[in-house]
Amino acid sequence: SQSRYITANGTGDYTVNFTTALTDANYAVQATGYQLSTGGSVCVAMAQGAVYTASAVRVFTTNSSFTNTDMQNVCVNAFR
Repeated sequence: SQSRYITANGTGDYTVNFTTALTDANYAVQATGYQLSTGGSVCVAMAQGAVYTASAVRVFTTNSSFTNTDMQNVCVNAFR
């Protein structure tokens, strides 16, 4: 499913809402991120502790100290 919109829940905390809901929440998520303003450092984007539903997944982005931080680029893939 493609993302219809992204909801910012707070610093480094996003909900990716699917255009078409899946049949259930049994899927895997891959999330990656890149922060250009810090000289191109790769930050951690994770679904660990994420909230999965059939219509959305909540992901978190952190810096190398595992502190929530907003990133300029985030890619989220859902696999069923």
